[in-house]
Amino acid sequence: ALGSTARGVTFTEILSGYMTLANGGVYKKATFIEYIEDKDGHTVYNKNDEKGIKRVFSEETAYMTTSALISTARYGTAKKLSSLDFEIASKTGTVEAGNGNADAYNVSYTTDDCVLFWQGSQRYDEPISSKITGGGLPTLACKDYLSAVVGGGIPANFAVPEGISEINIDKIAYE
Repeated sequence: ALGSTARGVTFTEILSGYMTLANGGVYKKATFIEYIEDKDGHTVYNKNDEKGIKRVFSEETAYMTTSALISTARYGTAKKLSSLDFEIASKTGTVEAGNGNADAYNVSYTTDDCVLFWQGSQRYDEPISSKITGGGLPTLACKDYLSAVVGGGIPANFAVPEGISEINIDKIAYE
């Protein structure tokens, strides 16, 4: 779920949670710096060398959640992303605040990128319009950004883990 950062979690924490799903259940803290090199080209910092990288969900759990969020991008509140030519998982969120909305979010990820877009007021007691939702401008901003980012190549689809099987169920027999 997405919630108010005024009384909840930070944007970095939200992004880290969704990155965990994109990484197949492996947690890595979201950072703004990937690596640092010295003047001789030696890497002195690499975010992938950080402590705290750990599996927190099974691959199957991460994939099942991702699969649901792919449906959100195709048919749900983030359907503005459905025209993109690659697989994307997305979650929108809107936080109500009295006579308007305090926050409107879109968190989306592919196999290459995980992004968070937010529209809102910096003051919880001064909400934005109740017409502004996570499926609106934050989702459109996400679409524009990802359209520009993938110019170098389409990200791969999410891989189905071996522990996941797809079966057809006869609805009449089920009922």
